[in-house]
Amino acid sequence: MYSAKDYSTAELQDLCLASLDSSKALDIVTIDVHEHSSITDVMIITTGTSNRHVSAMADRLIEYLAKHDIHGVQMSGEQEGKWVVIDVGSVMVHVMQESERQRYQLENLYKCWLNRRRGLKRLLVTSPRMAQWLRNTSYDLTYDGRGQPLAVETFGFSL
Repeated sequence: MYSAKDYSTAELQDLCLASLDSSKALDIVTIDVHEHSSITDVMIITTGTSNRHVSAMADRLIEYLAKHDIHGVQMSGEQEGKWVVIDVGSVMVHVMQESERQRYQLENLYKCWLNRRRGLKRLLVTSPRMAQWLRNTSYDLTYDGRGQPLAVETFGFSL
């Protein structure tokens, strides 16, 4: 029996993407966070068409990984089916309904976070939710990660 640790991140990512693709996942996005996260190396974000579709994609992913002798994968949110998180070790999969994906905009949050860590000079805040998230972080939004001034732009709402 293998665990997720016996596979490389690229192999786990490929297995997850193959399962999601065969489950008709929509708008799959992969974000490499290995240099900036201690909990995972890759985030996969995808959309399902309904509660049932989201939960079924998550269940099929767990079954697909089990067929490849990967067991002990953690899953959360499958009962409600709005946003299911599957922790495959070095790969974290977010399967969401469109409404949840639009509400939380994980792609934008992670891109903002990654760009800040790289010393971004300009931060583009694209939604009130993103502004709320930034207000709740411990980041000093006047400076980038390297002490340089940071220009923050918003669209009709304030930080």
